Amino acid sequence: MLKRRPSLTWLLGGAMLVLVAGCGHGGAEFDERPAPQDPVTLEVKNLNWQDVTVYVYRAGSEQRLGLVTSMKTRSFVIPRNLYRTSGQLQFMVKPIGSGERQFSEPLNVEPGWIIVWTVEQRLKYSRIMVR
Repeated sequence: MLKRRPSLTWLLGGAMLVLVAGCGHGGAEFDERPAPQDPVTLEVKNLNWQDVTVYVYRAGSEQRLGLVTSMKTRSFVIPRNLYRTSGQLQFMVKPIGSGERQFSEPLNVEPGWIIVWTVEQRLKYSRIMVR
């Protein structure tokens, strides 16, 4: 008497059943909102031919964050005291050796935000987005 081998269809079906059963939801909710202590991060992609100095611009004053070399990307953690009270931030870049400067749109930020500012060769075409 010959023994029957399980067919490939039955094996695949059994494997799928095990995978689907393992994907069950335990009922716990996952909260994707950032915690209030999560930092706000500014990521600057400098596509300009000049190095740029990055500032937080608030209430008419500038606070220097740092330098981003030409054709490089750099991240800055924004000090909480700069957005804790109003929740609003505006950024500014100044190319080294140039009298130009470019301001971002004012942003109402929340903890955990990652703000990406792409600084273009022509500063007026620079763009900002939130991830």
